[in-house]
Amino acid sequence: MRSWNESVHFCQWSGVTCGRQHQKVTVLDLHSQQLVGLISPHIGNLSFIRVLLLQNNSFNGEIPQEVGRLGRLETLRLDSNSLDGEIPSNISSCSNLISLTIGFNSVVGKLPEELGSLSMLQFLAVQRNNLSGSIPPFGNLSSLGKFSATQNNLVGKKSLLKVSYQSLLWATDGFSSSNLIGVGSFGSVYRGILVHDGTVIAVKVLNLLRKGASKSFFIAECEALRNIRHRNLVKVLTAYSGADYQGNDVKSLPCNL
Repeated sequence: MRSWNESVHFCQWSGVTCGRQHQKVTVLDLHSQQLVGLISPHIGNLSFIRVLLLQNNSFNGEIPQEVGRLGRLETLRLDSNSLDGEIPSNISSCSNLISLTIGFNSVVGKLPEELGSLSMLQFLAVQRNNLSGSIPPFGNLSSLGKFSATQNNLVGKKSLLKVSYQSLLWATDGFSSSNLIGVGSFGSVYRGILVHDGTVIAVKVLNLLRKGASKSFFIAECEALRNIRHRNLVKVLTAYSGADYQGNDVKSLPCNL
């Protein structure tokens, strides 16, 4: 970056955000800057970084292994570059990672099964690469709200298995009354927008205080809607069954709008 020079403290450089107390880089936002070349392995020295945005540039070469040293990293966007090589399996060491986007590159090899240990991961996008092999089961990704792996050579189930309460909360602005679009016998329906990809959804939330709205009813409704195909019905994306932040039982059905 031409604007980066030693006459100005690095915390004041364009695209750089530092913590107020420790003056360490916490956000590096260099998206859409027409940058070229390799991603420097020195990126691994940014031990306090939480957000790394390098998308929509012309970076080439491999994703540096040193990314795996960023233990505080929450958001990593490398999409829309010219990266190749394999996805480093040690990205799984970024245990706080919430969003990982590597789509629209030329990455090869398998999707690392080690990513399944990222228990906080909510968004994973690797679409339009040259990945091959089987999609790992990712059984421990209980928070995963969106998984996109289209236009690769992968085999296996690609459908969304689970969605987090947090992602539904964000999508509906906290189940705001302004997003309420209908009330039925056993629950309410809210309009929402998934934060990471802008998908417009309808979220049906079951009212468990209503007589007949039991867990078995919810399971039966999920199964019935999953198997129904009709042009006048919206597609069920997934189901959520868990608790809110007060420990109350929550059951919902996010659908395409």
